[in-house]
Amino acid sequence: MSNSIWSVIETFSNGVDYALARDEYFKGLENPDLAAGLTLIAFIHVDGAEVEENPTIGYGYNLVGKSLAQNTAFFTHAFGVALTPTQTAALQLLEDWRSETPVLLNGVLRVLKNPEIIDGAAGIIPELVSLDSLKLTDAQASAMLTAYLEGRWILSHGNDVRAKGIEQ
Repeated sequence: MSNSIWSVIETFSNGVDYALARDEYFKGLENPDLAAGLTLIAFIHVDGAEVEENPTIGYGYNLVGKSLAQNTAFFTHAFGVALTPTQTAALQLLEDWRSETPVLLNGVLRVLKNPEIIDGAAGIIPELVSLDSLKLTDAQASAMLTAYLEGRWILSHGNDVRAKGIEQ
């Protein structure tokens, strides 16, 4: 499918499910390699060469734009099971990074920066290696994208509950 808004509209008008066409459109924009099957796993990354950009995962899920509770809900939904202790620790690291709470790296308390989050997810920084546990398959990233686009903010093991006053 060509990745333009017009191809999505044309596909929809030809009887294809709107939500599927919408999701495919965003998947191609946000992570074309994962969407096309050229890579099988989505890691924490930045789009482009600017490390100042907010790291994302999957199909454009902004890791800094959500609270710990929201990230926990979305990752639990994506994985379809309760998070492991390693995944929970990784989400706490993301929260510390998001809130600029110092963490212990090489015996020194410091505030994490974007490159450290990306390197930690790649296994380069031992204290941050838990971030690797958050990598997503296409199916997991797709579940996260669909839930986000449909406005489901509180998710629990696939049972959706609409947001009730949870702010970012």
